[in-house]
Amino acid sequence: MLGIGAMEKYEYKTVIGQCIWAVCDNDTTIYYGGCGKWNIPRNCKLFPEDLSKPYPHCCPYIDCS
Repeated sequence: MLGIGAMEKYEYKTVIGQCIWAVCDNDTTIYYGGCGKWNIPRNCKLFPEDLSKPYPHCCPYIDCS
């Protein structure tokens, strides 16, 4: 299941190969989250996700400088 392997109660993991996180809140439920989506202003540049980094550092980012 998404390459996270077994998880302990309340354990938090970055999902390998994807820019998302997983957390086990009890013995049977795992929640997942990710970077979200944005509206990008015209004068800004979107940099893609970097899967070599753990979440949240792997998320795409916007530079408007």
